[in-house]
Amino acid sequence: MTTPRLALLLAVPLAFALSGCWVTEQCSVPGDEDGDGLEGCEDPDCAARARCGGAPGTPIREPGFDDDDDAFDDDDFDDDDDAFDDDDDDLPVDGYSFDFEASAVVLEDGDDDDDDSADDDDSADDDGEARDVDDVYAVDITFTVHYWRNITNGIPLCDQRVRLTGEMTFGAGVVDATGDVGRCAVCTGLLQLDDATYEDVSNPVLEPDDCDFEDLSEIGDVGSLLLTPNADGGWGDFLRFALVDAATLDAEDIELTVNGPPATDWESFGMRFSHAAYIHATLDSLAGTGGLESVTRPPEAGSDYLAGFEVVQLENVPVPEAPLLEGPFVGQALFIFTGGI
Repeated sequence: MTTPRLALLLAVPLAFALSGCWVTEQCSVPGDEDGDGLEGCEDPDCAARARCGGAPGTPIREPGFDDDDDAFDDDDFDDDDDAFDDDDDDLPVDGYSFDFEASAVVLEDGDDDDDDSADDDDSADDDGEARDVDDVYAVDITFTVHYWRNITNGIPLCDQRVRLTGEMTFGAGVVDATGDVGRCAVCTGLLQLDDATYEDVSNPVLEPDDCDFEDLSEIGDVGSLLLTPNADGGWGDFLRFALVDAATLDAEDIELTVNGPPATDWESFGMRFSHAAYIHATLDSLAGTGGLESVTRPPEAGSDYLAGFEVVQLENVPVPEAPLLEGPFVGQALFIFTGGI
């Protein structure tokens, strides 16, 4: 297995650069992101999602079955031809890009002795109730791994969608105060996902662009590697994110990438930048061994986190007081992987 290298995703996010909008409907976010006039679960793009009645984790077809209706052409690569072998020169994948859609709701109220909605450790929800920075939030997140035949020229191969759940907490020093999860004194939030909830919700029957199980067994299951702990044979990069809210990034003059700030004009897409999500770049992770430090920056000197995603919300989603992140949100990676695995 070769190790992919990481490269900066320049200018606007690739999903926008290729199509001018999100490639598919963002099912957990209000609005019609793909511009087809259908919103959320009303859009066929969302039919396979668990929140829309789909059945996550259930194989769509038996391994080896080929109905000639998937994302691959038989002349190039498919379940019933011999064009593909294990030689890296024949790999149909030359790059990977990433985004996610998520939602967060308060799971458990934290203790706040003064319970003063006017101070720095509270914010108000839509009903005017105080939200404390030590509240615990339940998070439902679906990552999309975009596999590319030719990422430079925007030629796609297939998409893998993986759903997990986890918890998110906020507060000054929350990362440093939470066990052995790395160093980030400036970080204002911590998102930890439960790898036991991993569900591949790709559905090539309903979504022709989705990867099927047989395809992933041949080309390499990058989603599984990124969302499986190192102790279980994975890289684990996307199981934990340290968060820094936009106000703190601005106040501390924190840069996300080595080439200056990302050039994405989120407002032109009806969205606003909310947080930066940082990857824990350990020696066992892909971020720690694949060169992410040459692409993105840590939040502060001495931190073992590196910037991974821009987190954004629709402009019509209420803005909780920083540093909280509540309701629906989406993320776009600041990097791509190049090469096969």
